[in-house]
Amino acid sequence: MRTMLDLTLGIPTFNSGRYLDDIFKSIETQSHVPQCILFTDNCSSDDTREKIDGFRRRNPDLYVRLYVNEANLGIHGNYNRLIERAFDSTWLQILDSDDYFLGDYFARLESRLNTKAEVIVTSMRTNSAVVNVYVALFESVFSGRPIPPFVQVLGSACTRSSLIYRTALIKNRMFIDPIFDGSDIIHADAFMGRNEYHPDCRVFYRIHATSATTRLERDSTRAREQHERYLGYVNGLNATRRLGYKFDFVLRKKISGLLRLR
Repeated sequence: MRTMLDLTLGIPTFNSGRYLDDIFKSIETQSHVPQCILFTDNCSSDDTREKIDGFRRRNPDLYVRLYVNEANLGIHGNYNRLIERAFDSTWLQILDSDDYFLGDYFARLESRLNTKAEVIVTSMRTNSAVVNVYVALFESVFSGRPIPPFVQVLGSACTRSSLIYRTALIKNRMFIDPIFDGSDIIHADAFMGRNEYHPDCRVFYRIHATSATTRLERDSTRAREQHERYLGYVNGLNATRRLGYKFDFVLRKKISGLLRLR
């Protein structure tokens, strides 16, 4: 019998059928599992809901719930609807439907849930060797201690799927409407002041043609507008954090450029 953790896993979906098998396999092989696995579907037209139903039938020991939105609410709306419906667990993790867990993720996580931190930061691997080298270097520097407030980690050394929030806190801080490049960083900043970093727990972040980074780089005007909006937030930070966040911004732009050469 698998050990249940005091954690709700939320998975927002939209036409995600081609990716779900990897998520299901990564959960089914775990010895420790979330207390609740909650899917919110944004009116998919593919086989997403059928696959989720199959996953639920195959795993009667898991508490799996599927909600279908009344309309396509957009990315931020689907995330926020998931937060509203989150099970009454202490912790909430939101996994993008094209990401999945690596190794014995939840078994490693179990003892880390007994913390006073507001967010637990785990790590990632990707299908890009360039990104993986940077993430491994980051892990070696910061493993075993909180990430300092002047170090921006989201989008460079971890993905939003890597963050585990206190449910009571995130219910009071919804995702920004509309989503823009850098809005995840602004959203997470409210929690990062009290974080714990556990890089031995990793998710797989799939970089592909329809990912947000790749889509944005195709539209230079939109990219410039979104970069300016994010940098407006960064310029309001204190001098030390501003320097660290601008370094990270340049780094992520360089990584995006290298990804186009893949």
